[in-house]
Amino acid sequence: MEKTALSVALAWFCPGLGHILERRIKTGIVVAVTFALMFAIGAANGGLDYPGASISRDSFLLHFLNIFARLGSGLGYIIFLLFGNSSPEAASKITFEYGGRLVEIAGLMNYLMILNCFDISSRRKK
Repeated sequence: MEKTALSVALAWFCPGLGHILERRIKTGIVVAVTFALMFAIGAANGGLDYPGASISRDSFLLHFLNIFARLGSGLGYIIFLLFGNSSPEAASKITFEYGGRLVEIAGLMNYLMILNCFDISSRRKK
């Protein structure tokens, strides 16, 4: 059980690393490269910017879903917290919506990879 917890934690923090720990080297490399490309392209297009930092009752669900999706990227979420711009001026970038969706999809994709890593580590999947 300890190895399973370590694999899942590594898979969350650094996408692909949990698979590599489980000796699924090719899968881990594909996950890591795919995640890194999606996150990097998204960040380069303004995906770390999230305009409108104030949370109102009407926008709570959208903010929650955004945070949940970004939290799935582990280290990417820490990068978002450190370098993200939450000022309303962030919306002036034409591509920030596309970049934001790429960063969010990278985090959601990583949730699936974390579950896959859990299944491999707990021997549910061969």
